[in-house]
Amino acid sequence: MKGAIIGLAAALVVASPAAAGKLYRCTGRDVVAAEEDGTVGRTNRDFWLGYYRSFFVDTDTGSIRWSSGKLEEWLVTQKGGSSNDFVATPRSSLSGASTDFIRVTGWERRPSVTFLVFRLSMMITGTCEVAQ
Repeated sequence: MKGAIIGLAAALVVASPAAAGKLYRCTGRDVVAAEEDGTVGRTNRDFWLGYYRSFFVDTDTGSIRWSSGKLEEWLVTQKGGSSNDFVATPRSSLSGASTDFIRVTGWERRPSVTFLVFRLSMMITGTCEVAQ
């Protein structure tokens, strides 16, 4: 009986969407960057929107697959949930976690899933949907 209860509990944890993570397909919608004169502008906006036009985020593993096909393994610093953002930073530079990160907000009370990528002095925002 004890073994059956432990097995059932383990199955429920594995089946939980928050524990299992999600695969999101994200689309960039806007880009802003710090300009040389200290203002925020949209220099090279079309280029960066092209780069972030379509990419996948695996919130379980931290993997990000760019539209070029390149796969990057990012370090998950916060698991997302019904009221917490998923947050990850590139593994290549943990010291850069304050300047390079992605946040995916998929809260239950929000009508859509959004993301924010911050890369040094540039911010990219957009929407995500659960990939099938």
